[in-house]
Amino acid sequence: MRSDKLKDMVGGSELINQLCDSYLPAALKSMNVANRCDIIAKAAGWARISFAEKQDAELLFSAWPFLVARFAPGLQVIQSLQEIHDGGLPAAIKVSADQLRYARNLVSVSLPEISPLVERNPRTGLAAVAYDERDSYLDRQSIRKRHYTDNASLVGKITGAEAQKKLWPGTMEDIAGDQQSYIAIIHADGNDLGKSLIALGQYLEKHRDKAADIYRGFSNAIEESTVEAVKRAFNLVIDKDFAERKAEFFAARPIVLGGDDLTIIIRADMAFEFTVQFLEQFEICSAAAVSKYLGAFNVSGLPGKLTACAGITLVKSSFPFSQGYELAESLCSYTKKIAKEKSTADGYVPSSFTFHKVTNSLADDYEAVVANEMTVQHGETAKSLSFGPYSVGLSDNLLPRYSDMVELVRVLADFPSGTIRTWISTLYADLNQAAAEFERLLQIAGKEKAAKLKDALTALTGETTDPLWSSTGATPLRDAHEMKGIFRRDVFEKGENNAKR
Repeated sequence: MRSDKLKDMVGGSELINQLCDSYLPAALKSMNVANRCDIIAKAAGWARISFAEKQDAELLFSAWPFLVARFAPGLQVIQSLQEIHDGGLPAAIKVSADQLRYARNLVSVSLPEISPLVERNPRTGLAAVAYDERDSYLDRQSIRKRHYTDNASLVGKITGAEAQKKLWPGTMEDIAGDQQSYIAIIHADGNDLGKSLIALGQYLEKHRDKAADIYRGFSNAIEESTVEAVKRAFNLVIDKDFAERKAEFFAARPIVLGGDDLTIIIRADMAFEFTVQFLEQFEICSAAAVSKYLGAFNVSGLPGKLTACAGITLVKSSFPFSQGYELAESLCSYTKKIAKEKSTADGYVPSSFTFHKVTNSLADDYEAVVANEMTVQHGETAKSLSFGPYSVGLSDNLLPRYSDMVELVRVLADFPSGTIRTWISTLYADLNQAAAEFERLLQIAGKEKAAKLKDALTALTGETTDPLWSSTGATPLRDAHEMKGIFRRDVFEKGENNAKR
């Protein structure tokens, strides 16, 4: 993601997707060790391999960084080599994981150094090795990525057919469309995988001989759950929109799809619907995958399904992608942090998401955004305009429900947008004046509309006396106002049907 050009990110995604999927097996075969090793698990950019012979493991360990440097220049490689002793494979994997965490914190030095006399790629700051009349100077990484731009291994996980690769967009403008100025960057990640690994570890203390099959099955279950959930969400939202509009391109492009990670760029008005479908389908698909790959082992304490959280950044199509992506990751982490405190009655972290629409030139860590932009301080009274995360999925929990937010948006559609926007501005300046403006808004709306608005607010805040604010001093009104501006009318009506469901 060093370049903000979509085609460079697509090429980079393809390189990482193929790194351990096809390049690693080819490397093992060329070293004549493929028949003496076992790839226990692999996903986009990582793999876990056991070797029968120490010298075979050392051969790959020494050669792999150089092979990666040829295949994907500039990609940092971290690796661990650990002998399997009396503790068996589980103990070796634990030690290896600690070594990898340590290695990840080491600074990777780029050689050779770039001298003042060397021309640079203006997008990445890296040393230029070629000149493109259409796109100025290019560095080695960018050239390599562009060689893989037309590959379809990543999108092939979703659509399968080679012929459909031309239907995926190549620019942010293709995603945004003619009438849309905003795109959404969605980052989703699985919850509580550590709890599952603890259950597997306890099981393997008595069944060490099954370690390779257990870890392979768990990895396969996670990968299959994520890919299948994306496929279903794609068919229900993106492909349906594509068919209805008779468009030239799908209004989305996946950037990361491996393990329990998903990053996708999508037209803004489809972002909420896609996220909801993905999170709900992930629960359903994971229940089937866990049973399929691990059911025969009867592992005590292993969850029957997996859940996930997501962050959605809404930005203009010209906004620096790297900043938008970092904010989406931060939103996802924020969601996980809050959701873990609101675990469901059956012990699951609720599937949920948080979103933020970037209206200034800088995107920061979301907790910093909440403190600096979304918190209104008047003396000792603090009010928050950040209300999420919003829960979806199949379990009851203590988070506000997305379906209730959709209902608030539906009610808010009968109120002038300018009035709500003015109220938000007034809130920053004068809390008492903002309260008076809100009461005036209810009076002008009439009893019926005012009652509907209060009921919709109460469903989210849980308060009846002053439903505008929750017990923690947060209001969902700003989020509803932002959603109202993003929703297309027909997409909003689909959301209304989901709320009724």
